[in-house]
Order: sequence, then C-alpha cells, then structure tokens
Amino acid sequence: MHGRTDDNAIALARQLTGILRRREQTFGRGAVNELQWEMLLRLLVDGGADGCLPERGLLIGVGTASAEAGRLLDQLVDDGLVWRIGSCDSAEGRQIHMTGGTRARMMRVLGGVGTFADELRDGLRASVRPTVRPDLRILRADQKL
Repeated sequence: MHGRTDDNAIALARQLTGILRRREQTFGRGAVNELQWEMLLRLLVDGGADGCLPERGLLIGVGTASAEAGRLLDQLVDDGLVWRIGSCDSAEGRQIHMTGGTRARMMRVLGGVGTFADELRDGLRASVRPTVRPDLRILRADQKL
C-alpha cells in the first residue's frame, strides 16, 4: 500500500543523489561540506538578486557553534566562493556576498532538479516510461493525462 509514497521517496532520493554528484563534479570532491553548502543555499535563496546576507544571520542560520561556522565561512572566502563587505564595527555589520561565479556553479548543480530529463539521464527504472501529452509535456507512466 506504500506504492506511490515509496515511488515519491525514491524519486526524491534520486534527485538528492544527483545533486550531491553534480555538487562534487562542479565544486570538487570535499571542497564544500554540508554546512558550507547550507550557507551557499541560504545566500542563493534568502540573499535576493545579489546573493547577500548579513554575516551574523548567515552564521546563526547554519545551526552549529559560531566559531565553527565562522571557520567554514572563512574557508568559503579564502576559496573565492563568497566575499565580505563592510566592517564588524558598522551598525549593519559585515555582509556576505555570493560571487557571480559561485552563483553560476550553484545553478549548474541545481538546474536539473525535478526534471524528467534528469531522471532519464540518471537511469530511471525500466517500469516508468515517458508519455507525451498533446501540449508536449512529458509525463511519467504513473501520471494521468
């Protein structure tokens, strides 16, 4: 009775493993750990068009000790993935910006998430075959027209 739920969980797991694989291919194996990846995702999602957030908020948001988060952020800065602007002494504190190159790399990693083409490329189960609708959208065999 778990069929559809299991299928959804398996499809999500495929997408997540695809993201992890593309992240390693794009950034290099071990170049960005999970907490750093979370920082980059927060800059992408919450940082607006310029990918900018207050440093303090970014560090608090990753859910680890601030000293550890600070070291991880320093590594991202040293690696040229993000940059700081401003001073700790200013009222707003320092701002962290995602570089344009990092944003482009993030888009490469995340760009294919949720697309049927990626599922096909990554080796979809043989039991799921595409069906073309009249409006040219591709559906999985278990979806209705």
